[in-house]
Amino acid sequence: MIYYNKEEFMKIAQVSRSTIDRFYREHPKLGEERIKEGKRKNIPQSHLKYFSWELLFEEEKTKDKHIFNLQKIIALAREASDSLPRMLWEKNWVWYGTLTNRRDLSKDIRYQKMQRLYEELSHKFGQEAELKFFFTTDVRDGNNSHFVVDCAKDYVSVINKEIKQITFRDRVDLRFFDPYQCGLFIIAKYGLKGSDWNYLF
Repeated sequence: MIYYNKEEFMKIAQVSRSTIDRFYREHPKLGEERIKEGKRKNIPQSHLKYFSWELLFEEEKTKDKHIFNLQKIIALAREASDSLPRMLWEKNWVWYGTLTNRRDLSKDIRYQKMQRLYEELSHKFGQEAELKFFFTTDVRDGNNSHFVVDCAKDYVSVINKEIKQITFRDRVDLRFFDPYQCGLFIIAKYGLKGSDWNYLF
């Protein structure tokens, strides 16, 4: 967490000293989140939103999106036990990734690239890695593919490094899979139709 002294906070938030003091008198619980440094009480960066309608609005939009995603999770949990979304949801995915190609490619080419990515990983690490791979290709912009990866515990970091090495000519964003961020909904957004996706293991 980043903290600012009062002078820095006044400059960034474009508010007066009296406005800050009045705010914390009216909201003592928030004042407890400040960190004492000598005689000063520094203010956390997260409090900027209370002095800016724009930042507060952006946070509310993020919360609304999170609630919407949680509603999707509930809907997914009600799916038939043998449905593809339910099966994907129950897997213990490790990585969620987006592969952005350096130039626009057809859906078929992007599909082939994702197949090759899985095949290279599978060939290099073999059955011991317990590799599972689900991907979709955006039909909208001709540039992105999205995927989730599961593997044995001992292979988590090496799979990450290998994916980055294989895709070094393009841009890959890899992050730990968070079921509450609905990565499965993101990757399935434009897929699950015909050859737009595949589940490999």
